[in-house]
Amino acid sequence: VGIAFSLYCAKAVGTSIRLPFTAATWDLGVFYVPIMVLYVIFMTNSANLQDGVDGLLSTVTMVGGAALGIAAMMLTPVIGDSAMRDVMFALVGACAGFFVFNRHPAKIFMGDTGSMFIGGAMVGASMLMGLQLFMVLIGFTMIMSSVSVIMQRIYFKLTHGKRIFRMSPIHHHFELGGMNENQIVVMYGLVTFALSVLALIALLAARHG
Repeated sequence: VGIAFSLYCAKAVGTSIRLPFTAATWDLGVFYVPIMVLYVIFMTNSANLQDGVDGLLSTVTMVGGAALGIAAMMLTPVIGDSAMRDVMFALVGACAGFFVFNRHPAKIFMGDTGSMFIGGAMVGASMLMGLQLFMVLIGFTMIMSSVSVIMQRIYFKLTHGKRIFRMSPIHHHFELGGMNENQIVVMYGLVTFALSVLALIALLAARHG
């Protein structure tokens, strides 16, 4: 709530968010704070849920964080500040160093504190740059972690015990389907890379739209 309200009051940020593939923005007005509160809660918990396979969240963060860093470079002339670029690339570097020890078989784990910090850092950067909608692409695999849990719970309740997935979050579904942890990490990394490129193309189109 504090983060959303402070950004709501900040003239440099305002209540508008950027729209993909167009120079137009969407002013949320008084709805900015409640929507951003839900956004922060959902995305930080999504990052936490994704930290269930060795090296998975750190890999996705390296790719997604790099995309946000590049986006910050593209927007520096607009926002007049390169801080987000530095923060995102610092996060990428931290995750790269952590990945050496967190890859399968993991020697150390980030825990809830690390995973929710990562989610919060990426969400905070996206809010400061007005890129919340672009996070649908960059953070797609994180979002699917939460969506798969929600779908599983609802379906389980409605069907009195039946399941859509073998296990949720969805990376465990792939794991129980025969994929090993390294294969899952590579798949998630490639999906995040492809969607991050699409997000940057959408931002580039918006900048020149």
